[in-house]
Order: sequence, then C-alpha cells, then structure tokens
Amino acid sequence: MAEQRDAFIITSTDIQGLVSELNQAFSRIGDRFDRLEGLRDDPTFWSQDFTYKGQSLSADQALRVTSDNTEIANFSEITDFDNLSVSNMTITTLTANRLVSSDTDKKLVSVADLTAWIAGTANEITVTDDTDGTVTLSLARPAHKTGTTLTVNTGTLTSGTITDTQTWSDGNVVNVSEVTGSPGFDVEIEFTGVTDIKYIGSAVYYAGSSSHHCQVQIYDYQNTTWKQLWDFTGSGLDQNYRFSDLPDPSNVSDYISSGTSKIRYYHPIGGNASHDLYIDYAAIIY
Repeated sequence: MAEQRDAFIITSTDIQGLVSELNQAFSRIGDRFDRLEGLRDDPTFWSQDFTYKGQSLSADQALRVTSDNTEIANFSEITDFDNLSVSNMTITTLTANRLVSSDTDKKLVSVADLTAWIAGTANEITVTDDTDGTVTLSLARPAHKTGTTLTVNTGTLTSGTITDTQTWSDGNVVNVSEVTGSPGFDVEIEFTGVTDIKYIGSAVYYAGSSSHHCQVQIYDYQNTTWKQLWDFTGSGLDQNYRFSDLPDPSNVSDYISSGTSKIRYYHPIGGNASHDLYIDYAAIIY
C-alpha cells in the first residue's frame, strides 16, 4: 500500500477566507481519522502486504503492535524484555526435539549429550547417551568377586561345582543333601584376591523344615571364629537372596587373610537326610 499524504495550503488573506480554509482542512483530517477507525474492523486491510522501515512484510509475518502502540518488526527493536510474550517462535539454529541450554555467550543452543548434565554413580548407576537427545539409565553391576573354592565339610554333594555359584539365576546350582546328626550340613565357599568387603551377597534355597534355622556365616581370621550374617529356614519360598553388611563393618581386615575370605552355610542342629540345600549364587561386593 503506497503512502499517501494531503497538502493543506492556506491562500486566503482575509479573516473570513482563512476561517473557511481551516474548516475545510479540519474536515478532511476528520475524514482521514474516520477511515483509519474503519480499517480496524476491515479484514481485507489486514490481509495486505506492508512495507515497514524498508522491509517488505507479508500478512503472515511477525509485524506486531505492542500495548503502547509501537510496531515491532524484529528483536533489535524490543525494549521491554521483562514482559515479553512470544508464541510459535522457530529458532533455525537449534536441533529439533532436543533440550535447550545457554552457551558461554548466553546464546540458546541444543543439548547434544545429556550425559554432560546427568551423572551416574560409579558401580551403581550408569548413564548412556542415546545420541538422539535422550539417555538410558541402568543399574551397574557392582564390583564383586565370586567364589573360587567349594568345600563340603558335612553333608552330601549331590550335584554342582563352584562355577555353578558364580552367576545368579542361571539355572545352575550346588545341591547338598543334609545328613543326620549335628551339624546337618557345613558348606564353605572361599574367595581369593579380596582387598575390601562392603557386602556379602548370596541366593540360597533350603528344602527342609520351617523349624530348622540355617545360617550364613563369615570367618573372622582375627578372632578365629565364624560370625553370623543371616539365617534362613525351609519356608518353601525362594526368599533367601540378600545382601548383608559385615558383623563389624569397621574392622574389614578381620575378615581378610592374605587376600582370602570365606563364608559358610551351616545347619547347626541335627539334620534330616530328606532335606536339601541349594546354593545358586555367592559373592563379595567391594
């Protein structure tokens, strides 16, 4: 729409003529204001293209009028950022479907690798970048040692070897049958290369009487005695998969001798030959 102007030139030299020409000028100015007022409700006007400060703006471009009637064509003209409201803004330098942060120059950038923002915990939680703006959280397998030697002091080894206790829930177990007399069974697992102990973990199942309390113990080399970690019964439930602190966590060295530690499964009272112990897993977590 081309810009149009009216020129009002006063030529009269007498008062009457001057008043007449001024009245005509004010009448024409009034007509212009009436036309501008009508444009507000004229949909055809708002569908036209405009030229704004030397820039050509089509009807669907971002020409806006602020509350103080100031026309804004680009961000450089915005002065009130405290009350700025923007909708449907597209920033072409960003990557679609990524979180946004500010860089050292306070410019908006896409987050390329969320692992820079989300940290895992060593030996507990692993954070993996999926390269698509997301991450995968997984439980890390803690540092641990499995047994190297299996010794059945009391009881009958029905099946299995030490390797069957090194992987949890793989279908392989050590099966020891009770014997009559006391203890009903006494089975040791030895660990080598041990430098520290945080927990003892084991999965064990006892097919026996619920009144028979069996024990998982660890050997105290300093005091030359076995100390109890927990007990379990023949409940018929596979609930004996657990981790246990040391009996005295402040004295870890009491349970290590030249890099060796050992635990045992112990049935302290008289046994029953129809009862069985199944050891699925045993480990020292450090």
